[in-house]
Amino acid sequence: MAPFYYNDHSQPLPILQGEALEVGVDGVKGTTYTGSFNGEPLAFYSDDGAQFYSFHGIQAQAETGIYPLSITATHADGTTQTFEQLVLLQDVNYGFQNVYVDTGLEPDEIAYEESFLAEALSNPSSERYWDGIFNYLWMNPA
Repeated sequence: MAPFYYNDHSQPLPILQGEALEVGVDGVKGTTYTGSFNGEPLAFYSDDGAQFYSFHGIQAQAETGIYPLSITATHADGTTQTFEQLVLLQDVNYGFQNVYVDTGLEPDEIAYEESFLAEALSNPSSERYWDGIFNYLWMNPA
């Protein structure tokens, strides 16, 4: 399996709260890639069968610390190789502000929304819904 890397369009290490983790693999044609970040599955996509990418959203309030990242290559002959690395998730210090509301969402409304999102995010599509590269603010500051 080719080495794991963060490509030119990804956020550099460490991973930051509230950012997207972008994982790139220089792959081998005929090989499929799967992975996980802190036990959450990573789905890999490729336009050319040689470079594979996975994107994973990091919650803004995620606990900082060291998290496991794993990538597994399954070759055409059925053999597998696994790459594992611990990566740092760093605090961004967004700060906070207390907001008081008279009424909020009912527990059943919250449960419905969580269920809806879990179902929507549980079956990633291999269809690409964008063109070009992602343009992060840190790449082109205003």
